[in-house]
Amino acid sequence: MASKSLSRIRGSAETPEHINDQPETKPAAHLARELKNPLFGKLNHGPLAAAKMGLPIIETECKFFAAWIRQLRDLATV
Repeated sequence: MASKSLSRIRGSAETPEHINDQPETKPAAHLARELKNPLFGKLNHGPLAAAKMGLPIIETECKFFAAWIRQLRDLATV
C-alpha cells in the first residue's frame, strides 16, 4: 500500500526536507513511484497537498522552509 510505504519513507528522515538527497529519492520521485499513477504531477498535486496540509503543519515539519517564510514575513512588516 502506497500510504504505508510513504509513511515509512517519511519516518526514515529527520524532516521532509531531508528526503531530498538524490534525484531518484526526491519527494516527487517517491510519490510517482509509490502512487503508480500516470496522472501524478508535482505541479498539479503539490499545491493541492500543501493547501490541504496548511502552512502551520508545513512550517512545523520543515524548519528550513519555516525560516524562509519568517524572513518573508519580516520583510512584509518593514
